[in-house]
Amino acid sequence: MTTGHRFNGPDALAAGLVDATATETEVLATAVARLTPILGKNPGTLAAIKNTMYSAATSALR
Repeated sequence: MTTGHRFNGPDALAAGLVDATATETEVLATAVARLTPILGKNPGTLAAIKNTMYSAATSALR
């Protein structure tokens, strides 16, 4: 953010900024495939897990 460097998908993946990439035509199917395993999970539980996992980042952003 401070350097103004723009990352394309493959560069962001190589830098460890994203977990995966998809082509424009694959975005919807890829997103659905990634979310399907957590369908039906308690949203409050998922939020608590994410807040714990990323507490340093969320604290820094507040």
